[in-house]
Amino acid sequence: MGKRSISIRWDVIAVVIALLVFLFGDNIYERVRSWWEPNIPTQTPEITPTRNPTLESMVQQTLQALTASASTPTITETLIPSATPPIETLTPSLSPTNSPFFSITDVDFAVSGQCGNFTIVAFITANSAGSVEYYWIRSDGAIDGAVHPPIVFTSAGTQQVSITWSTIAPGAKWIDIYVDSPNRQRFGRANFSCP
Repeated sequence: MGKRSISIRWDVIAVVIALLVFLFGDNIYERVRSWWEPNIPTQTPEITPTRNPTLESMVQQTLQALTASASTPTITETLIPSATPPIETLTPSLSPTNSPFFSITDVDFAVSGQCGNFTIVAFITANSAGSVEYYWIRSDGAIDGAVHPPIVFTSAGTQQVSITWSTIAPGAKWIDIYVDSPNRQRFGRANFSCP
């Protein structure tokens, strides 16, 4: 089976960490640890957030940058974590990566061929620009181990991918397509049989 890459949304992680620091101040570790202790007090302690004007400004600028574009910003530099990174290292650049609302909305199938040589075509429909990672799952239990190049959508629309299956075993067959990114779900099923 081929290697699968995991896409990490560093911009979202940075915003979440910044918000946690903003809300809980310097004692995040103690507050989070107290949530997991077995003897949780019956009264909830009052939390007084410590405001950090520099951090608050960074969070606002990052959120504005994230919401200002139609596509998801990506960090173009390698970041080395530090206590207070300058905002310049977090400046997003626009690229044709997945927008926050990018998803696959439909997949239709077409099957051609006969026993020994079936071709299955999946017509994948997306709602905006972004890239799709996928693999195939067959009724005989096989999972496609090939590393397929991502399907790149420059706008909403439909694109197709295909696979061949050289089965001669008699009986009903099916093949699914699993969209690993962005949806993480199976879409539809192509049904056929070998008499």
